[in-house]
Amino acid sequence: MQVFAGIAANAQVVSDGAGPVLSPQIVASINAMKPEQARNQYRIHMRRRNIIAAHLNSLWAEERRVKGTIDSSGMAGDMVTVTQQERELYAVRTQIDGLRAELTKENMILSLLEQRMNALH
Repeated sequence: MQVFAGIAANAQVVSDGAGPVLSPQIVASINAMKPEQARNQYRIHMRRRNIIAAHLNSLWAEERRVKGTIDSSGMAGDMVTVTQQERELYAVRTQIDGLRAELTKENMILSLLEQRMNALH
């Protein structure tokens, strides 16, 4: 299980043109799991997904805050603050994009684990 957790932490999502897919190594690893391993990994990845989702929610709130500051500063004619806040907004949006990719990966792993658990019953 430790091996899978290490692989999953570095799981790669590749695009096949139709959308992102997990690397073949991850799929093979999940397909080789015993029922108890699949259940344990499902719990681990569900927690991980929930942590990522919570972090995303806080970043979306930060994005709204920064956009509000940009709007206020722009109306006040404070272009120095607007420029600084635009940089901050870019950084927040970059973090959001990275976490969205992580969330997609976790959702894909959870889906495969769920399929594996259902196939073993």
